[in-house]
Amino acid sequence: MRAEPVTVTVINVLTSGFFSTNRHRALSGTDGQNGSATSRTAPPIYPEEDVPSTARPDPAAPRPCSTWAAGTVDGWDGHVRPVLAHRLLAPESNELRILVCHAQNRVLLPLVEEARISLIELIPDLLRKEIELDYFREQARSDHRVRNGLPAAPLAELEIGDLARAARLLVLPTDQQNRLRTLNKARNHLSHLQPLSQERLVAVTEALTTDWVADDES
Repeated sequence: MRAEPVTVTVINVLTSGFFSTNRHRALSGTDGQNGSATSRTAPPIYPEEDVPSTARPDPAAPRPCSTWAAGTVDGWDGHVRPVLAHRLLAPESNELRILVCHAQNRVLLPLVEEARISLIELIPDLLRKEIELDYFREQARSDHRVRNGLPAAPLAELEIGDLARAARLLVLPTDQQNRLRTLNKARNHLSHLQPLSQERLVAVTEALTTDWVADDES
């Protein structure tokens, strides 16, 4: 089964509850509490950016055919409501990108952290011959530590980027080093609120479902 793109999935989650409840109540003419019929008066026409969150519709106002059909306004319980989900799809809107990034952050960053910790635990056994742990930590120093003359961080505090920087000193096969680089790039993107594309998301998923395996040195 082909997975839906993550943006489509997020939009479905965000909008399904809103439309299934509020649009049903608006169109059915019930108050949503005791099922009694109410007199449904169409809200007046407002430009999308001027739609008030609470405004009594004027019974004499014309029906908002265009805005209603476009899905930019909704009305129930005698109030006019803007449809926020509609704005997510506006070309100039940045909200969808941020929402997708936040969703990916909540799901992926804890998993990347678990992968980092699991690799940290294996570092002493993955070091190449004649490579000391202190030398590995020194080579893994971040640019920030180097610029500010700070000592190497303890092994447990090395970030995924630090580990990728010194990966050449580990007996990791090529595919494992690629996995480390994939996780590092994903973390950098998410840390800067840049949502992952579908292709990159698939690559990260594969990297997160792979165990760290040492290469056999000759």
